[in-house]
Amino acid sequence: MKRFLFLPVLVIALSACNALPISVAVDPANYSFGATAPTPGSVMYPTAASAFSQSPVNVSSVVVRGQASAASIGTPSVNAVIYGRTTDPKNDPNCSSFGVMISCPAASQTKLTGDLTLQNSKTSFEIGGDVMKQAVNSGKVWLGLEVKSGFSANLTLKLTDMIATVTLF
Repeated sequence: MKRFLFLPVLVIALSACNALPISVAVDPANYSFGATAPTPGSVMYPTAASAFSQSPVNVSSVVVRGQASAASIGTPSVNAVIYGRTTDPKNDPNCSSFGVMISCPAASQTKLTGDLTLQNSKTSFEIGGDVMKQAVNSGKVWLGLEVKSGFSANLTLKLTDMIATVTLF
């Protein structure tokens, strides 16, 4: 009888996990975009995805909060939007390859943030939604930038102080 009662208690406990998200620290990440002029209407992605350990269980939602900054030579700040995708932009017929970068029309991409002012000091950001959920479930993501204004001869997007809030089931 005790074993039989254990199963419903386990099911109830696992169901409760859905209401209790898990927060985990995320390692800092740097993304180099090289010489970057304003690219309104276009998103620049690195050719290589950010790869990480795939989640052992499918997650139902992911939100990452942290700090973004930009190390650059050029204007003191760059106004940009972060985009994301889980499929290789090289295989997208709407995108064009430029060596180590791939340009895709912003209208067909998934925006992860609103406008951010990126400079040497940190600014808060939050990314989430289906792209981040699929990224955790697949173990890879391409993060791209649409630079709305500002110029950089050597733009590096730095994401730090990140905490991911993950909900299972």
